[in-house]
Amino acid sequence: MSFPAEKKDKTNQKLVQAIKAGDKNAFEKLFYSHYNDLCNLAFKITKCPEQARDVVQDVFLKIWKKRKSWEINISLRAYLYQAIWNQALNGKSQKDGRRELREKFSKDANYNVEMETIHRDDKTQQLVAEIWRIVDAMADRRKFVFVLHRKHGLTYKEIAKVMGITRKTVENHMGLALEEIRNSINPDLLKK
Repeated sequence: MSFPAEKKDKTNQKLVQAIKAGDKNAFEKLFYSHYNDLCNLAFKITKCPEQARDVVQDVFLKIWKKRKSWEINISLRAYLYQAIWNQALNGKSQKDGRRELREKFSKDANYNVEMETIHRDDKTQQLVAEIWRIVDAMADRRKFVFVLHRKHGLTYKEIAKVMGITRKTVENHMGLALEEIRNSINPDLLKK
């Protein structure tokens, strides 16, 4: 009996092998299955829709050009997130400096709360919106760790790889994020 994660890993391994062999259909499948999520991630960093699309296209162009020597040592999704993270930061830092990027990222994070709350009652929607408001006010790294884990489903190990930090640092940021949410949440929203 195989678990869903194992089945997905095997499917992704086959997809990567097909791309390495020059299979354009496999490449298109990879591109279209991850494009929207990767554009959303790039947009959170660049704050520019056109630049976010360029970042994603640049990453996929590099993958295709280097497909024969393409090696992945982590999950495919974590690899793609790391590539987007690096490409967006490098492009953005060349344009307006890393310090300005951090300021923009911390001041103007745009979370899609509406999609997450569409089928929830008003009180639950208020609670979710309050949580994301608190997350939006967090320090950059803590916020990004929380978003990658809770919104995008990456594991601590994958987040560590994407952000270039240790797993322990990810755990610390996640713990601090949860503590900050617990301490900042409006108690009235927790009442039934």
